[in-house]
Amino acid sequence: FHPSILHDSPLGSKFKYYSFFSYESNEALNLTPEEKIVMDSVFDGLGQELEQPIDGNSWSIILAFLELFFSYCMRFYTRQYQAANKVSNQLVDRFNSVLKEYFESNLPVEKGLPSVAYCAKQLSLSPNYFGDLVKKTTGHTAKEHIHIAVVERVKYLIVSTKMSISEIAYAVGFRYPHHLSRVFRHVTGITPIEFRTRR
Repeated sequence: FHPSILHDSPLGSKFKYYSFFSYESNEALNLTPEEKIVMDSVFDGLGQELEQPIDGNSWSIILAFLELFFSYCMRFYTRQYQAANKVSNQLVDRFNSVLKEYFESNLPVEKGLPSVAYCAKQLSLSPNYFGDLVKKTTGHTAKEHIHIAVVERVKYLIVSTKMSISEIAYAVGFRYPHHLSRVFRHVTGITPIEFRTRR
């Protein structure tokens, strides 16, 4: 379908929620035989509508079929994530390894905090597929998971070094120390200084 048919339609405003459009081909939806029957029926209905003479209802019906198709894709991807739970857990383990290696290198000082796109690339996944898989597996977004890892690294540095909070902030990739305090408080409920004084 051409993107122009979504312009100024209710479906067009929902399109941003269909993150699977930016997945790579190796992240494609694998349908079960039963799911294939459902999808075939949607395409059959759409095909029949496209063969009808165009009238005042044509576009709304075509858009309804497309929305039904996208909704089934969302449902079946959710099933695929759940079925791949063991693989997903291995992915999170690999994600944690990527973050550990990142923080143990000089990359935080050179490049700042690791991005979701950086981590996805290290795991040979598209950012959207990676983010969706992490969210389904951990309940946290990939960015939240990175923030949790940053906070764990900060806690380690607070306990094991005499570095100031500002020095730690720069060492883990923050450009401004107050950004570290904000992330730390969001994750733990206290500031890095409060954490240090409680040790």
